[in-house]
Amino acid sequence: MTKPRSDLPLAALPFVVFGSLVVSFFVASVVVSQFTNWWEPFVGPCCAVTVILVTFWLSPAGKRTLGLVTLLLGSFAAWLWLMPSYYPEHHPKAYQTTAIPFVVTVGSGLLSYLLCFAIWPLKKSRRND
Repeated sequence: MTKPRSDLPLAALPFVVFGSLVVSFFVASVVVSQFTNWWEPFVGPCCAVTVILVTFWLSPAGKRTLGLVTLLLGSFAAWLWLMPSYYPEHHPKAYQTTAIPFVVTVGSGLLSYLLCFAIWPLKKSRRND
């Protein structure tokens, strides 16, 4: 297993996380477009998991706090981008509103945060702050 990076400045973290969001969006949308026309319920969770993992892996300190902030900001962004969503035209409920993409995206982000929260090692500082 690779050692987590801790030399990334905290000010660079939002740019790296946003870059990972953009890359994961394009990669997931290309892959999902080969299988289905309704990409929102599949691309959103891929982006959510990627952003949470990158935040936990690259944040220099306060991984759990920064992960929670990322989860909350990502949930708000998902609400802005995915609400309202509509069923695709080939679905029996075509053009009706649905919350499935939003719920799946936020749920996968929350699940990945909880898994990282439980599994990621909590390093104790030996400094007297």
